[in-house]
Amino acid sequence: MHQRAGGKHLFDLVIYSCSLLSQILHSRPADDFISRQTIVYLPPELISIVAELLCDKDLYSLTRVCHYLASITCPIFLARQTLCQRPRSLSLRGQAFEFLPMWHRSLAFSPLPLLFCWFSVYSESAAAQMKCLQKTLPMLSSSVAVGGTLFDSVYLCHVAPIDVDRVLGLLHTVVFRTKCRSVSLRATGPRDPFPKLYPSSAASVLRTVHELSLSYDRLSVPQWTSFLSGLATPSLQSLEIIGGTSMGAVYKFLVRHPGIRQLSFTKCTMKPFSPSSRQLHMPDLDILKGSLRQVLDVLESLSVLPHLSELLIEPGAYIKMPHDIFTEEIVRCLAMCDKVIRLVVKLPQSMFENGTPIVHQSPGITLANCHLTELLVEFEDVSDEVIQVVSVSVIA
Repeated sequence: MHQRAGGKHLFDLVIYSCSLLSQILHSRPADDFISRQTIVYLPPELISIVAELLCDKDLYSLTRVCHYLASITCPIFLARQTLCQRPRSLSLRGQAFEFLPMWHRSLAFSPLPLLFCWFSVYSESAAAQMKCLQKTLPMLSSSVAVGGTLFDSVYLCHVAPIDVDRVLGLLHTVVFRTKCRSVSLRATGPRDPFPKLYPSSAASVLRTVHELSLSYDRLSVPQWTSFLSGLATPSLQSLEIIGGTSMGAVYKFLVRHPGIRQLSFTKCTMKPFSPSSRQLHMPDLDILKGSLRQVLDVLESLSVLPHLSELLIEPGAYIKMPHDIFTEEIVRCLAMCDKVIRLVVKLPQSMFENGTPIVHQSPGITLANCHLTELLVEFEDVSDEVIQVVSVSVIA
């Protein structure tokens, strides 16, 4: 009986609260002051229960009554609009871009380590979302302390390059307003051909960016050249290219960014490139990752022999390469380095089934000249997509 009475009491409170909230949402101006004074005495748990029952229109009206109600109801409304905030990240997709001002005035607003923006795969909707983001970021950044960052890392997904100036403008606004150190740009979605990209009228300077990751595997060589020629990141230390690219465009970008310490080509396909002999100056290069051909292209272009803490060679066109030629190419890479502390070679399991050694002494070149400290070989089972480490050698 006691539980039944308690349940009836809670039910009566909910009914009363719904009635009171209804009066507030539809109150006349003369009654507005009285209504606002009454609602603040309700427990926040009860307001949350009632707010969950409201339609989007009424819930949105409730978020605009006062700061107290906004602090309770904004998270409920924003969650319905695919704006998802976690302890370390904010994720935007769909209509969530339109409600960034609401997130700004809610008590949940705070600088976060990560921002994920999932733009629409349809160009018109994506353009509207980008415009909304660029319009709102100045307001968000105004609440951040001087010298602080709004987001440390920004991931921009489904960024179709409608025109190069729009993409560069988006990057400039995002970096300038958030003061982020890391930017990741991804273009995925329907395989529709992209319109022609024209050269940018002005470069986009990303001053605070230290890490840049690009995935535009459907761009042509002229499109890559146009896009990268408009980017300037004076503090850049790490560059990652994922998917297809133009090595010529990347090379010109590297010439303008000598401070890069980590260069990665991940599952990257590109046409063969004939680098200019010893014209690439990257004295601080520490980590180099890519296929055998890509690694050789970079090493042949460097003006000074690099001192690498890690050289990682991924599976590529050498899958069907004869063992002796492959081995000589590996040693050739090592010979073009002043020192390599750790060499990682990833191979298809079928390539060395007969036990042929991964590296052996080649005529005129020895491993002793390369100052190699550690060799790690990984065989990749292509059918099961499992990578298994089969040998770790320390070379004196």
